[in-house]
Amino acid sequence: MKSDIVQIGMVRVNPDGVLGHGGKRYRESLFYIAPSFNIQLLLFSPKDIDYELNQVDARYLENGEIKRGIFPLPKIIENSYYVPKDQAAELRKRSYMVRPRMQVGKRAVNEKLALDNTYNHILIPTIEVNSIEDIINEAEKRRVIIKQVMGMEGKSVMSIEYDKKKFHIIHMQDHFDLTEKEFKKYYDDHIHNKGFILQPFIESKTKLGEPFDVRVSIRRGANGEFMHKCFARIGSPDGVISNWSGGGYTMQIDVFLYKNYGEEAAAQIKAQLDKLGKEFPVYYNKTFHDDIIVYDMGLDVGIAKERDGSYKLWMFELNLRDPSGNIYGIEEQIAQCQYFRWLHEKLSKIQDIKFIWPIEPSFKATVHDYYYCNLGKNKIEGLTHNNKLVRKKCVSSLKQESHRGFDIIARPGTQVLAVASGKVIAIDEDNEFGRSITIQHDMTYNGKPVFTQYMYLQKVLVKKNERVQQGKIIALSGYSGGARIPNLYFRVFIGELTIENTIDPLEMLPSRDFSLLPSIMVESDKFFVSSTNLYNSLINDKWNFRIYAQLKRIVSGIAAGTTVELLRKEKDKVVFGYENRQIEAKRDDIKFIY
Repeated sequence: MKSDIVQIGMVRVNPDGVLGHGGKRYRESLFYIAPSFNIQLLLFSPKDIDYELNQVDARYLENGEIKRGIFPLPKIIENSYYVPKDQAAELRKRSYMVRPRMQVGKRAVNEKLALDNTYNHILIPTIEVNSIEDIINEAEKRRVIIKQVMGMEGKSVMSIEYDKKKFHIIHMQDHFDLTEKEFKKYYDDHIHNKGFILQPFIESKTKLGEPFDVRVSIRRGANGEFMHKCFARIGSPDGVISNWSGGGYTMQIDVFLYKNYGEEAAAQIKAQLDKLGKEFPVYYNKTFHDDIIVYDMGLDVGIAKERDGSYKLWMFELNLRDPSGNIYGIEEQIAQCQYFRWLHEKLSKIQDIKFIWPIEPSFKATVHDYYYCNLGKNKIEGLTHNNKLVRKKCVSSLKQESHRGFDIIARPGTQVLAVASGKVIAIDEDNEFGRSITIQHDMTYNGKPVFTQYMYLQKVLVKKNERVQQGKIIALSGYSGGARIPNLYFRVFIGELTIENTIDPLEMLPSRDFSLLPSIMVESDKFFVSSTNLYNSLINDKWNFRIYAQLKRIVSGIAAGTTVELLRKEKDKVVFGYENRQIEAKRDDIKFIY
């Protein structure tokens, strides 16, 4: 196989629905076209993945024959359809998913679009159905549509008209009338607490009285640019909507528009649809998900005649995934392969972006901050970057614990820099690490998103959702929290913001030879080699740094082992705070907490 072949994964719960018996022609033909772009498509289901070995038992096409083989898990995976949530989360830790996880729901999107004049004119007024009165009050004024926010394939959509104390309902192709009492029971059985919304009915019908909408199917293609294709979806005259999956049919958009609106009006409507297909996805990606690459979406659009004789577009629904693969032809398949190549090249380039140090290191670790390799068996006196060894941090001579980040020792008030460009996604003003900042970066690592956290901060200088460039001053270091020595606690996450997904920050930072740094902090730096001397220095200089100790014996009725806060040192005595009291003790009455 050629060395520049790019392997793209396709994960499906039912792979047989793609290749082989029962396979859909559009998706199967992708496997024939892909080699022209030096792409090998690997098809597999979640159960075909071995996460321990990071490999997959995949189907692939070779000379027109379906074969199976063991491959490394692809760095890019096309995830068109439903994959169990736990499996999808596991895959995102290891690979770039073409369809990223969307955190904004349809209702939130509609609410935000309604507040923005850009597309407010095509939105249908929508209210949430919380009671039967919500439906009755609107149905008394006009014909309405209700549907579930999470409904699939239009199966929940129903039309309701209220006339002479009767409700005329159309659901799918069923027509029936209900009295007020019967409608109350119908509401309780089928609508109440099932996530319905209500909209005024928009008359979008063909000349023959068939309900229809236009699917504006959008996805990325060559050079990562959005492309779109429109087609009409026509339903039964007895139904409410096109209900394509329930027996409706489709028609090529130009033919449909000409047939129903004539040449002049068809050209005007087509121009509106093309403008929407070209501009809306760019607007949507920037407005709602500016930190990810939205791959595809589907807009369901109705066309209604206005009083002045013009035709207006109405957005019936925004689908954040577009499953309309079978309407695409060879041009779109070529564009899809071009997108895969573009995405591969983009991720490869982005991955080469390097961090800068958030604080340039000036000191070696102190006596109590040696780093250990091989689970603590071998001490590294002069820690050198990228030694490829598993590290544990020795918290004291008595205790070891896993260290999920890297401490950069620095005086309080030292400027902290963003290590790479990105977006501030979280600011925590009060946790075990004091103030902290989390940034999602404009880069990936092996195709996965990269996050950094900056902790033990004295002051935060950025705001949540603010975009920052590499090198921007985002904070000042110095909050104490549980730290023994003033430092910046820096962590890197790959894929997900979970402890399990932290990596050694030194893998991402520029190389530094710590053996060249001072091994003993001198008094002029306000640091000392001994933690005891360090604490004394902090107390005497009255830094804004909280220091804790434990009582070795009973003092002023306070039990031995009690944790207290040190306030100041006076020769061989100390003063500590406990329950709003200041208590004097001998130096030997306390032990520092390391």
